[in-house]
Formats: sequence, C-alpha cells, structure tokens
Amino acid sequence: MILRIDIHTQEKDCWKWNVSATGGFSLKSAWEAIRHKGGSFEFQNLIWFPSHYPKMDACLLRAIQMKLPTKDKLHQWGILQNNTCVLCNLYPEAISRLFFDCRYTSYIWALCKLKLGLSQLISSLTTEAIMLNSVGI
Repeated sequence: MILRIDIHTQEKDCWKWNVSATGGFSLKSAWEAIRHKGGSFEFQNLIWFPSHYPKMDACLLRAIQMKLPTKDKLHQWGILQNNTCVLCNLYPEAISRLFFDCRYTSYIWALCKLKLGLSQLISSLTTEAIMLNSVGI
C-alpha cells in the first residue's frame, strides 16, 4: 500500500529545531534537550552560589557524596599499591581520614572552629554541611 504524500511546492524548505519553541537552534536549547534534569539536593545552596569557584564546588560536591578518588579507593581499583595517608603515613587514606581523623587535619579543624567560634564536634562532611546549611552559610 502506498501512502499519499502531499508536497507543497509553494513553501520554501527550511530546517526546524523541534526542541525550541521558535524552531531555531541554540546551544542552550541543545543543552536543555540532552541534560539530565534531576531534582535539587539537600546542600545545593551551600555549594552553588555566584562567588564560588567551579573547581572548588565540584570538589566539595564529590567529597559530600563520598566520591573523591582517595588512596583507599585507588588502591581498591588496583591503581595504587600504597594506600597510606599522605599526611600522617600511619593509616589508610580515606575521606574521613583526610578531613577529620588524621592528626594534622583534626588540628586544622580545631583552629578553624576556634577562629569561627564553632563549638560543635565535626565528625563528617555531611554533618558539617547540615550544620552550615541550618545556620544559613
């Protein structure tokens, strides 16, 4: 069976970008068409705001999500042989060790808390982010 196709010879052929309301192509409309539109997450106001540096934002986001490529993970994946903490050379390096458990970082956190007037113990990045988010920082 052959379908009938109407050809309008009076109209000029043109390209139309169906993603855009106007039919015109733009990089923004292409990005909107292909990007994953997930919902916001708990700490988005803490991480994403105009005066932050994108590299720092990405690092903080990966740290909060426990996705930093620390030595323990690189060792687990077979990329590194030695997984010892780079700061103290005593224990396996992990996110909690780098930010809280290592004697060097715990000293730095103690100084920061003293300078900022914080009295709460900080045990994880998530706990810290919740505290800062509740204060409105």
